[in-house]
Amino acid sequence: MFAFLAASSAHRSWTVESLPLASSRARQAVSSTSHSPWNMESRAGCAFGNWTLCTCAFCRFITLVGIFALSVLPESLPSKTAPRASNPEPFSSDFSESVLDEAIAKKADMIVNHHPYIFHPIKKIISTEYSTRLIIKAIKNDITVYAAHTNLDNVRDGLNFVVARELGLNDIGFLEQTTENSGSGVTGTFATPMDETDFLQFVKDKLQIGAMRYSHTTGKKIHRVSICTGAGAFLCNKALEIGSDAFITGDVRHHEFYIPDNRMLLIDAGHYETEQFSRRWFMEVIRKRFPDVAVEYAESGVNPIGFLH
Repeated sequence: MFAFLAASSAHRSWTVESLPLASSRARQAVSSTSHSPWNMESRAGCAFGNWTLCTCAFCRFITLVGIFALSVLPESLPSKTAPRASNPEPFSSDFSESVLDEAIAKKADMIVNHHPYIFHPIKKIISTEYSTRLIIKAIKNDITVYAAHTNLDNVRDGLNFVVARELGLNDIGFLEQTTENSGSGVTGTFATPMDETDFLQFVKDKLQIGAMRYSHTTGKKIHRVSICTGAGAFLCNKALEIGSDAFITGDVRHHEFYIPDNRMLLIDAGHYETEQFSRRWFMEVIRKRFPDVAVEYAESGVNPIGFLH
């Protein structure tokens, strides 16, 4: 995981909101801003534009995005001209207790994470269960929890584009386009094709992968590469269809490694590893749009999966 910390000087109220529970307050926060999905000038809760806060317009599946625990009223969230706060605000791939404890210790007001904390309806909130204990702790400590998930994955210049650029690809476009500015995965090319073995080592080093799985090598040069961060094996056939020499994703299941049929190199680079650059995206956007808000990566954000070498 990775996390980021930001602060506001806002007056707070004791409320809890969750988009899965049809939060009216979160929706009000969105409706108070421009309806343009590219509005990056709106206030803190909408810091990343409406597309990160409300609808699933840019989501591949029914996924949950936006505010999951709200401890400040939308009207009291900091504006771009608010005085700089002294407390930082954390960003994390996953909302975990270690990240929450760090946010509490640093007196942060908000945790921004990539993965939504609530995937399924909550029927009870009790302190003895891990999942709901964190919700209780966040509310008691007035910490807002915010997630931008597959909307960040599937938007133009979102996470998939960031990873493609990190790998040095050119002519980057959507692998499976939905609208002009949204789609699933990306595809691009290298200026100079790479040997397959060199490419595998390059990806492992660039993404800092502890142990990388891949399908049987094809013996071909790697020129066109397709990417889907997180769990994207559902796009494997699409990557084959457009003539990809390699497809990088995570969470590939055993039988899915047979799909390339020696025509394409399929790499399971890891869920965390392919999404680690989301913290850079969040950091850059918040610092650019809200220069008076203190932000930093949480030190406790780590990959939840270990490797035995």
